[in-house]
Order: sequence, then structure tokens, then C-alpha cells
Amino acid sequence: MGALTPLYAATSPETENLGGKYFIPWARLGEPLEATQDPKLGQDFWEWCEEQVKDI
Repeated sequence: MGALTPLYAATSPETENLGGKYFIPWARLGEPLEATQDPKLGQDFWEWCEEQVKDI
């Protein structure tokens, strides 16, 4: 059942106009965490990730 939500979001005619929305199990619309909407936090995380893999 782990594939139900992404399969529903990708293939259901009901989701055709829901691009960019956040789906949660089991094929329901949800709200993203507030922290995921913070551009500064996103940039800080991006820079941290870059630092972690710079020597790979």
C-alpha cells in the first residue's frame, strides 16, 4: 500500500488540477509543515548538504 498515494496523485483524473499540492497517506490532500515553506531554512539546508558532499 506504500505506492497508493503517489500512484493516485500521478494518475487519477481527480488530481489533474492539483499540481504542486501535498498528498498524505492514503491519497488525501494534506498541509506541508510550516518549516518547509521557509526559504531561509531551505537555503541553509542546501548549503549544509553541499558542505557534506564536497569531498565526494
